[in-house]
This record gives sequence, structure tokens and C-alpha cells, in this order.
Amino acid sequence: MDERAHLAAIVESSDDAIIGKTLDGIVVSWNGGAERLYGYSADDMVGSPISRLVPQGQEDEIEQILATIRAGRSVSNRETTRRTRDGRIVDVSVTVSPVRDETGQIVGAATIARDIGERKRLENELEYLVFHDDLTGLANRRRFTEDVRAKISHAARYGWRGAVLLIDLDNFKALNDALGHPAGDQLIRRAGLQIKDTLRESDSVARLGGDEFGVILPEADRGHAEAVAEKLVTLMAKQEVKVGHLRVGTASIGIALLDGPQTVEEPMIRADIAMYEAKNAGGNRHAVFSRRDESAPVVELAPATHPRGTR
Repeated sequence: MDERAHLAAIVESSDDAIIGKTLDGIVVSWNGGAERLYGYSADDMVGSPISRLVPQGQEDEIEQILATIRAGRSVSNRETTRRTRDGRIVDVSVTVSPVRDETGQIVGAATIARDIGERKRLENELEYLVFHDDLTGLANRRRFTEDVRAKISHAARYGWRGAVLLIDLDNFKALNDALGHPAGDQLIRRAGLQIKDTLRESDSVARLGGDEFGVILPEADRGHAEAVAEKLVTLMAKQEVKVGHLRVGTASIGIALLDGPQTVEEPMIRADIAMYEAKNAGGNRHAVFSRRDESAPVVELAPATHPRGTR
């Protein structure tokens, strides 16, 4: 086998899609790897525009790549998506290089495309595990902290408006001690679902750990934040669990307003202070951390949903 035939055999047997095309994007060669990846045979694709593989909304991408090739530069390991013959969208990494003739003139382009779908799936799965709580499926503390940071940045740019809520279930330890962790897990999942279903699509909710949840209400004033908190308190009070003389599963909620320059820690600390004031007052209520002035912040308590409280 001569060198040219040997090279052709290597190209044809490669697991990667190896495609030759003109500087206008017309396919001139199509190996077995391309057929396996995209589902089109060489007869289907040779003579057709490579743009046939591009999903809707990415039409400009091929021209950008070809312009780079015509300028004598390569495109290396570009992660993008392509459409297969059966309409599926696949994740690929593409490397495109200029093809030169014996005089050095650029006469075409060679593409090597590799299926990275499994790698992307694993990356997405890992990202989900890093930023989500496995019991409730909600965001976790790490994601919540990043969301608070983003909302503070947004509030600083567009006007100070928003709120952070910390929600703690009353007497949760008593439930775990009396009925065991499965009952506690069930209560946490139910509470997480109640919170999520109460919020707007633009709001964020996370399980911060144990029986504590966090909520971010962007573009919310104090009135809206208190209305949301009171709705949550009322919902959870309707599904309380009795453990001896204690009412378990009602909520103590602390509210901190994004009402001026602050670090990412400050609204969480303030909401935490307000939440513990609500709990110390008997629970089953919300409280607002109010900065009437920097030297004398106060916490303003709402009345309990049920007169008896849940201390």
C-alpha cells in the first residue's frame, strides 16, 4: 500500500468525523466517522453545503469559520452543536484547518469533528450535583450564595430593590427524634415544594442545609416580601405535625431587604437575625430586619399565624 492509500485508509477508519470542503463550504469528502456521527452517507453529503448540519439559529457560524480559514488561520477544538439526519442535536468539538495546494495557496478546509455528548452529559451531571441539594432537588447553599451575589450586583446597577428570606422549620429536631429521619426528610421535601410553588418564576429558592431554606425575591419591595413570607407561613401552618405538645413544621421566616450597598454576607446575616427573632417570639411568623439607621437596626416582628405560637 502506497503512502496516499495508507493515509486514505486511516481517514476512512477513524472514529472521528473527517470532512473536506471547499472555501465556499461545499463538502468534497466524507469519511465513515462522519457517516456514523451525523447519519448521512457520503453520497448524501458530497456536493452539499456543510451548513446542512447547522441547527437553526447558528447559520452564521459556518461563514465565521470559513472566513477564519480563508485568512489562513485554524479553528481549534470549538465546542458547538450539529443536527443529524434524524433531527437530533449532538454536541461536537470541531477543529478546522486550511488545506493548501503545492504552491501554498489555500484551496479548502479540513474538519475533524468529535462527539462530546457523553462528556457534556457528565459535566452537566457534575454541575448539578455541585449546585443542587440531593434530597429536594433545589439549589444548595453554594448556588444560593452565588445568586445573592448576582442579585446584589443587579440591584446596585439598576436600583436597590429586592429581598432575601431565610426560612426555618419550627421544632424540626423534635420530629426527627420522635419519628426518625425518614419523617424529617418527607417534611423537608414537602416544605421545599411548597416554597417553590409559591414563588414567581424569577425568584430563587434553595435548601441551605438541615431544615433551613433561602429565597431571593428580585425586584421586590418590603410589602411584596412580607406578603410572600406570610403566604408561606400560612401554608406551612395548615400542614403542621403534632409531636407531643409541640407543633412541628410551621415556619419562622426572616427578611432582609436589598436596600443599599452591602456585601453578599450582609443580607444573609440580617435575614438570619430576623429569622431567629421570629423563632424566639414563638415561631410561626415572619420578621423583617430594618435599617432605620446604621447605629440602631431593629427587627420588626409580624404576629403569629396561630395565637399559640410554636415555641
